[in-house]
Amino acid sequence: MISIISYSSNKAKKTSLNSLNPIRETSWIDISNTNEKELKQIYDKFGISMSHLRNCLKKRELPHLVNTTKYSLIVFASPDNSHTSPLGIFVSKRYILTIHFKKINSLEELKKTILKKEDKNLLKSGSHFLAHKIMFEILKDYGENITKIEDEIDRLENKVFKNASENEVQNVFSLKRKLLFFRRSLAGNHGVVLDLQKETSSFMPVKIYSNFTFLYHEVSQIISDVDLCRERLTQIMDMYMSCVSNKMNDAMKSFTVVASLILIPTLLSGIWGMNFMKIPWYHNTYGFYFPIILMIASVIIMLIFFRLKKWI
Repeated sequence: MISIISYSSNKAKKTSLNSLNPIRETSWIDISNTNEKELKQIYDKFGISMSHLRNCLKKRELPHLVNTTKYSLIVFASPDNSHTSPLGIFVSKRYILTIHFKKINSLEELKKTILKKEDKNLLKSGSHFLAHKIMFEILKDYGENITKIEDEIDRLENKVFKNASENEVQNVFSLKRKLLFFRRSLAGNHGVVLDLQKETSSFMPVKIYSNFTFLYHEVSQIISDVDLCRERLTQIMDMYMSCVSNKMNDAMKSFTVVASLILIPTLLSGIWGMNFMKIPWYHNTYGFYFPIILMIASVIIMLIFFRLKKWI
């Protein structure tokens, strides 16, 4: 699907590919869920390499920057649920073209903002400024995802501290896997922004490069947040293992107390149960009850001892 917004005569409007004049109008062409026919139309209209267009639709395409005589291609990784997906940004003097295999909510909101005239400078300032704005919105998406992950980590910490279960452990592994994808993609975005900061794009005016310094620090901050979240998840796993170990210790302590309480009565019953005539109180009428009383007394004494030691 091809969505186009053109800007001319101080007005932004939706238009079609056939009626678009890329020479007179500043335009933003957004492509998602596309096919070979639409890619061929873009190639015929703008002369963009088919291989570049196809590469941007690959799920495993890494962030990078490519300069040609007609345009600069910025491949930027955007967050996508538990994974990340590539976003191709083609920047020329009069147009910007974005291509991705799934819809990106932040881009849809940005298009609405332009059409509602809430920010007239987005297209008026040129395609390079819009490219910067798109990358900034993508980084905001990362920030929102990290905030949600931090909230989930807070919930997991409370849950694990009170009563840990295997479900929480599975959630920890799921979040760590998601953060791993984010970390790899952000590292690539970090390199792209660094290249743009060094003025390596031929279609970016000098005045825009200072803006990429802010993006560079923004990416660095998000990477730090991701690393912090991964450390917290590692601490949660350590906490879970400690809880499991403590539960095991409590169980072993209970078994030890029970075994200790049974030990002396077992010893006494073993002694009085031997087949000898010279056993104390053997011929006494109440001889059976004396060992029983000793057994009960030994259990009571041991219970008092354990209670004083605060073992039970």
